[in-house]
Amino acid sequence: MTIVYRLVSYDKRTERKAGELAIPGENLAAIREIAGIQPTDDGLGDYPLNDDQANNIARLLNTKIDCGALTYYVEPYDAPVAKNRA
Repeated sequence: MTIVYRLVSYDKRTERKAGELAIPGENLAAIREIAGIQPTDDGLGDYPLNDDQANNIARLLNTKIDCGALTYYVEPYDAPVAKNRA
């Protein structure tokens, strides 16, 4: 199992998912550090971000965020396995 991470946003008012952005491998180490994800992380938990953490991650990903309306998390996912179409 390979774990990939995404920056996921939720609407503060409705608590519905508002969006998600894949975290590229080249940014993963820095983002894990910002989010406080331990090296022993097993991929079983979501990591809520405060506004400073979310803004720092957004800068690394070169994306705009809205901490006033949205709550941000770094969430792990099982990477999809490529299927061989023979």
